[in-house]
Amino acid sequence: MPGASFAVEVQPYDHEHKRKLLSLDDGLAIQGILNQRVLIPKPDFIAYLAFHDRRNRAGWDTRASLRKKGKALWEYFGDDLEATANSLRAKVTGNEAVRGFAESLGQAIGLGVLDHAFGLTEADWNRIPIGPDKDLDFWIASNHNRIIELETKGSAVSDNNFRGNLSACVADIRAKKEAAGRHSSPGDRPIRLGTIGVIDSRPDSTLKCWLVDPPPIAPLADPPRLQIIKRLGFVLNQIIAISPMSPIAVALSNRILAIWNSDDWRSLSGISLFGWRGKPMKTNPSRTEPERLSWFDSRAAVEEMNAGGIVMGIGNGKFFLFGIVGELLNIVVSQQLDDLSKFKIDPEIKKRSVIWSTTAHRASSLGLSYDASPKLSVKVRLEGNVFVTSAGRVFGILRPTKSPVAESGS
Repeated sequence: MPGASFAVEVQPYDHEHKRKLLSLDDGLAIQGILNQRVLIPKPDFIAYLAFHDRRNRAGWDTRASLRKKGKALWEYFGDDLEATANSLRAKVTGNEAVRGFAESLGQAIGLGVLDHAFGLTEADWNRIPIGPDKDLDFWIASNHNRIIELETKGSAVSDNNFRGNLSACVADIRAKKEAAGRHSSPGDRPIRLGTIGVIDSRPDSTLKCWLVDPPPIAPLADPPRLQIIKRLGFVLNQIIAISPMSPIAVALSNRILAIWNSDDWRSLSGISLFGWRGKPMKTNPSRTEPERLSWFDSRAAVEEMNAGGIVMGIGNGKFFLFGIVGELLNIVVSQQLDDLSKFKIDPEIKKRSVIWSTTAHRASSLGLSYDASPKLSVKVRLEGNVFVTSAGRVFGILRPTKSPVAESGS
């Protein structure tokens, strides 16, 4: 996958949509992407494609569903997608495309483009329902100053230089935004935008994003609090997936509720999460690699990096890594909310080694042979491209090395 980003050409749906888009109070942010080629970092784009369910179905963060997503991620880039010189093309389009494929691509394109426009990361977005309507749901985010709602659509066509039959997508976006407005009180209407992400099958293809006009803007509800709650919730989901019984998960869940219910939530900034006995939690450095948190040592630790998580076998000798960067975990445990609000790191894709702590029995069940008692712990060295998103999510598809580490423990 050459290059660090996927290019997306951003255009208004038509002249009337452009006029309305540029009339926004934040019109400069929109103007900065209209008729421009926006670069979405590959780790961020792939994370949106793989981990952000368009219907926010329950259970995406269970081990079983994460394993399924690891397999799907591998299949996406083997069966459905192919990298071009600077972007992506679809191997199949129209009726041949896998069900849900175009919608997922449209979602990744729309969210990535608005990240660029408003300085957001995947930690800022959630798919939430608005009102009683079954299909009335939007992506919602806050960049600390404004609340942004987004409805995404997607399409896979033979040539995305032409709008083709996208009028139904535009009509659906408008209908949902109008319905959402009926469920909003006059003082909390955020910026509402629509995007239609389109991929095609041309060898030299570039992804396309058509922007749809928003309704009028009204005063906003507390954007800073919403941003903090969403980012804490993002980390909570990561921790629950990695270690469901972790004391950090319980403490963080309680703190999110406290911030939501407190009239003076900013006073909680800098007050660390509390452990079982009411003592402030601390994150300790690893004994073997001081730059990394010890929290990762008993799970899966990325070598020469402060990051780690869990590893799951996904078949055919491949393993799926899912984790988080230690810097973000530090910020959350210490509750440095100003740092959390500003947190955004440089995304990267780099071949790395991962040391996976597991049992000899578990390793053997996945095709790795160790001369050790089944109950003893072993450390397995895996290698592959490790993706790090700007929000601090870590993932990758790995394989065992020719001579994996095999250290026994008690």
